[in-house]
Amino acid sequence: MVQIRISDGILEGEMVQNIYGGSFYSFKSIPYAKPPIGDLRFKAPQPVEPWNYIRNAKDSGPESYQSDSFFQKKIFGQEDCLYLNVYTPDLKPYKSFPVMVWIHGGGFLSGSGNDDMYGPEFIVNKDVILVTINYRLGALGFLCLDTEEIPGNAGMKDQIAALRWVQNNIENFGGDPSNVTIFGESAGAACVSCHLISPMSVGLFKRAIIQSGSITNYWAKCQKPRDRALILAKKLGCFTENDEELAKFFKSLPVESLIQIKLPITASENFIEKIHLYFAIVDEKKFGNNERYFYENGLTLNIHQGVDVIIGYVEHEGIIGLKTDKDLSVILDHANFYPEYFAPKSMAFKTTVMEQLEMGKRIKKYYFREDIISIENLEQLVNFLTAELFVYGIIVFARFVAQSKKNKMYMYKFSCKSKRNIFTKIFGADNVLRNKTFVCHADDLGYLFPMEVLLEDVDMNSKEYEMIQTVTKLWTDFAKFGCPTPDKSAGVEWAPYTLKKQNYVNIAEKVIACEEPEKEDIIFWDKIHAHHFPHYAFYPKVMTKVKVAEGILEGVKETNKYGGEFYSFRGIPYAEPPIGHLRFKAPQSKKPWKGVRQARYHGSKCYQYEYIQNAIQGSEDCLYLNVYTPELQPDTPFPVMFWIHGGGLVSGSGNDNMYGPEFLVKQGVILVTINYRLEVLGFLCLHTKDIPGNAGMKDQVAALRWVQKNIRNFGGDPQNVTIFGESAGGGCVSFHCLSPMSKGLFKRAIIQSGCATSWLSNISMPRERAITLAKELGCTSENDDAIYAYFKNVSVHQLVNKKIHLTLLEISKKYIHSSFGVVKEEEFPDVERFFSENVYDAIRKGFHEGIDVINGYTENEGIIFLAGDRDMKEILSQANNYPEFFVPKAFELSYPISTQIEIGKKIKKYYFQNSKVSNDTMDQFLKFVSAESFIYPAILMQKTVAKLKKNKMYFYKFTCKSERNVFTQYIKVSDMFKNVTVVCHGDDLPYIFPFREINQEIEINSRAYKMIDKVTKLWTNFAKFGNPTPDGFKGLKWNPYTTEDEHFMDIGEDLKIGCSPDEEEVEFWNNIFKEYHPQISIQ
Repeated sequence: MVQIRISDGILEGEMVQNIYGGSFYSFKSIPYAKPPIGDLRFKAPQPVEPWNYIRNAKDSGPESYQSDSFFQKKIFGQEDCLYLNVYTPDLKPYKSFPVMVWIHGGGFLSGSGNDDMYGPEFIVNKDVILVTINYRLGALGFLCLDTEEIPGNAGMKDQIAALRWVQNNIENFGGDPSNVTIFGESAGAACVSCHLISPMSVGLFKRAIIQSGSITNYWAKCQKPRDRALILAKKLGCFTENDEELAKFFKSLPVESLIQIKLPITASENFIEKIHLYFAIVDEKKFGNNERYFYENGLTLNIHQGVDVIIGYVEHEGIIGLKTDKDLSVILDHANFYPEYFAPKSMAFKTTVMEQLEMGKRIKKYYFREDIISIENLEQLVNFLTAELFVYGIIVFARFVAQSKKNKMYMYKFSCKSKRNIFTKIFGADNVLRNKTFVCHADDLGYLFPMEVLLEDVDMNSKEYEMIQTVTKLWTDFAKFGCPTPDKSAGVEWAPYTLKKQNYVNIAEKVIACEEPEKEDIIFWDKIHAHHFPHYAFYPKVMTKVKVAEGILEGVKETNKYGGEFYSFRGIPYAEPPIGHLRFKAPQSKKPWKGVRQARYHGSKCYQYEYIQNAIQGSEDCLYLNVYTPELQPDTPFPVMFWIHGGGLVSGSGNDNMYGPEFLVKQGVILVTINYRLEVLGFLCLHTKDIPGNAGMKDQVAALRWVQKNIRNFGGDPQNVTIFGESAGGGCVSFHCLSPMSKGLFKRAIIQSGCATSWLSNISMPRERAITLAKELGCTSENDDAIYAYFKNVSVHQLVNKKIHLTLLEISKKYIHSSFGVVKEEEFPDVERFFSENVYDAIRKGFHEGIDVINGYTENEGIIFLAGDRDMKEILSQANNYPEFFVPKAFELSYPISTQIEIGKKIKKYYFQNSKVSNDTMDQFLKFVSAESFIYPAILMQKTVAKLKKNKMYFYKFTCKSERNVFTQYIKVSDMFKNVTVVCHGDDLPYIFPFREINQEIEINSRAYKMIDKVTKLWTNFAKFGNPTPDGFKGLKWNPYTTEDEHFMDIGEDLKIGCSPDEEEVEFWNNIFKEYHPQISIQ
């Protein structure tokens, strides 16, 4: 027996004779953290409690509780599972041994580091120490509620705890803590790749070997983890969505109930027979001082500098894709009849079904041409699965590492074939693949470990043992020297992989040096991603750096499919995260950062309920912007166009799934898009110093100030900034034209389908709404400090998708309702006010003097009213039976019901005469909505500002019609307009932005693209010159709008000059307001 003292106590291990020569010391079942049971379930591991006795370390420790569907086909293990094993050639060597830490695979659901699979005999023979670990699996290790109690990644933090244990203790086993190599296969390899990125892993290892998996494989990251956790709770009988109750429920469950449950969140996941992992690594939210393992999509973080890497794959990885719960005929049916079977799951949550069908067809054709998929060509299906499940993602990660130029990296393809290749049989695919020898996923393991539970002892004179010697020497030489072939004893020099020279070796019976792994397939998959998912960094990009006031940013040079190139810098923080005590406060200046900040990926959007996807998304940490520029050092600085997205102030973002730069930057301008706080987070107002309101507007001001300070560094002109926005974004733009905070931050403004004079932008009684919301959430106090403390600390989950009604009328009236918007702020010491007067009084004082303005609306704005699964039967009933249904919001709280009935009857008669409001008169109903909510407010503002003659004003009506008019589809009402093309609220957007969300390719020579080119030229000409038609564009001159002639431009397939748009209808509405509410009339 052998005893050794470590930091926590004394261990008693044993010396073991190695049947492959020599001996080694074995110490098993060493606790590296406290048992994660009881209240510690799902929590980060806690330090182990020391012991004062001699602890037996001769037997393997318990595995994480699991159902093993691969090998033992049974349920076993314990929650008390945080143990590791150390195997060392010598306890007191002349020179400390390199250390290799093995992280087992098993789909994050099964497996262990115990020696029935991962014995040390082959590796310790090469004079290295082997450490193997157990960590929490399945729900125990990877359940995520996005809460402080269950933040996710517990299993990854277990691995961190084990690596920290190695740093503290491995010297006692003869090991060198400064020379640690981590290595793993499959899910274990994905873990290793994450440790290369995670800030928690910095300094814990020197080298890494990534075998058959990486974080860029779709299965390595859990999509929608909270949704899956909620499904699990419901399947187990808990239907609450309260965070505390859920945490209590999950902690109280018997461990047996947490395994063998499928958690699909889409019908396709439930139906299509492909690999689905329901627990995996997640992007963690920030909670207090909690250490986060992985966040911001991971790849926005830096690869740890100086860590050497080996990465690779086996020849036929995809065979594991044939292992499902169904027989092969089901897989073949899905592959033959449903093209989206072939669509990469990495894109499934980011693309439409139509786009998945399109890419699925392209992929299927590439691998099978027009052939029926059957057992006869099953190897082609394996090739597809190999690329989709493993190889392409692995190549992507290799490129990501190579791109940093801070790490020496080697790549391999594993092709060894012998009796040790057993996994085709284990996965049940040997018969259908006609008993040929393949190199299946996991077949490399038998050349690194004895795997006594699966394989017989190997003859040391056999071909198999020669290959084992070759592989283990490559791996252990890399661990020792950072080079797998320091003496070229393998008969080859394994050259590093770089983006310029993509070297790799094929490890077979002989090791052969090669270049450009899977070249043809990778080119094909690059094209798929470039076409359908262009911002996803799955192919090499030219990186470029820009210095801003806060530090250095690294962005990307991109090819514009519509011509030319541009530089993109995404996810730039323009203020400190508005979290904790900064919730509801004005944005604070961003603190400088050290080093280079990656700007390749978008920052988080504001936490929100996304109606189209019926999902909650985003983060409170959301104050990010994106800059797209045609050139970084132009001879003359570019005009800057600053986009403010719409979404009713409750949803949306500036991200390029909707607001990509390609159409605009092609015209020689810089595009800036922003995220800002929404709904409660951005527009709650208590009329107190702590929650004064308008936080989301102040975010926009902070972003505009950032532009003034930094845009020169991107080739932009801070003296020529045009702000523009649509819908709620248009309303924001018009408020910036009025706000003293915004004065001097821009030169021009474009207001699309929304303005400050629309009731949609103005919220009545905001304090009362805030107090009502507090009561709905459980806070009954009306004390300002108590309400603020409650709102500041309440879970963000409870602050989205809120409809706050103050009156029975608001509850019962089935009309568009807005609970949060711009408010008239009260004055408080040291609090800058965004807006502080009645909006109609402010309009009559005018916009900031000298700014140029375009303002307008689309032809059929009112269709937006139909969005949101409205009960049209009830709406039509109210419109027919209650005249006050038609009364504008401005009258609801301030006028007696008798007056409202009188007004309502006049409006109803104007639009419907004596007809019934019904589906047959829907056009008239939508015309009413358009005028009441959009057209009259726009013309009221236009005429009022134009009358002051302090601004050059232009006006338009948007009537373009083509396949780009998709908003009726987008808001799910296209069935109502089957035989007619309408110009819905929002239909102008796809003529300004590529709008990838709609999955529509546009040919440059098409009729639609000609309209796109026309619209973007008008907009960018205005941004450049203050005139949309400076050179008689298209033979027309768009004259400014004045009160004398009321010029406007009808922007359709043909441009048409007109005067006084929708004159009769506007006059009707103005007479209504003159008679009943003169302050809101055109004077």
